[in-house]
Amino acid sequence: MYCRARARWTLAMILPIAIDSLLSLIGIVLIIVGLIVYATGLRSSEFAVFDSRTIVARRLMASAFIPLALELVGTGTLVGIGLVVVAMLWSISWLPERRRRFAVTAEAIFRSPPESVAAVMFDVSAQPRWMESIREAVLETPGLLRVGSIIRQRTEVQGRIMLARLHVDELEPYHRLVLALEVQNRSAVDVLEVTPLGAGSRVRYGGSHELPLLLAILGGWRLGSLRRRFERQRAAGLERLRELVEPRPRAA
Repeated sequence: MYCRARARWTLAMILPIAIDSLLSLIGIVLIIVGLIVYATGLRSSEFAVFDSRTIVARRLMASAFIPLALELVGTGTLVGIGLVVVAMLWSISWLPERRRRFAVTAEAIFRSPPESVAAVMFDVSAQPRWMESIREAVLETPGLLRVGSIIRQRTEVQGRIMLARLHVDELEPYHRLVLALEVQNRSAVDVLEVTPLGAGSRVRYGGSHELPLLLAILGGWRLGSLRRRFERQRAAGLERLRELVEPRPRAA
């Protein structure tokens, strides 16, 4: 009887420790595998490949939260349970896509007529001269720019040159051009618009971006500053476009 009681006592002591250790191991393994998948994505020069592997890596690392949360709940402490509840509520609040998608826009007034502005703004080969981080842009599909065309860009991302493709979703000659980044969820859209304003033009460089769920959970509180940064970049791009459309007269 004594041996059986001791065995039950030993099992009762060891089992929670074993379960906690297993949950920790599962969480750590998921994080490590996620980091490995992310590293393989970094080695690719194709932005679509990088994006798809980044999504897988984020899902793996997000999955690590489940065993680690169960381990915290298993401690039975109010602090552990409270942390898990707060983390779950915060995560659930970012589930709707509308909460993670944000619009950005920059606007400028040009002296030139819309046709002159659009001729440069909608010219694919001119994109590297005024768009942020674009090093090269070519029309991949044959023929003229039209709805359904694919633009191939060499883009600098965190110091690396990557190949990105954009799909022409809308095109109104000399007025509106909508480009969508070809990735799984079309998380980035650029909207270029030119409208008449007196003898000149009102030029808008807008669009929308969507934060991946994991990034929103970890850094969603910075959404406002992220939006302002994108808007500053677009405003700077419009000023570079102005220099192309309305070059300053050379000093005599």
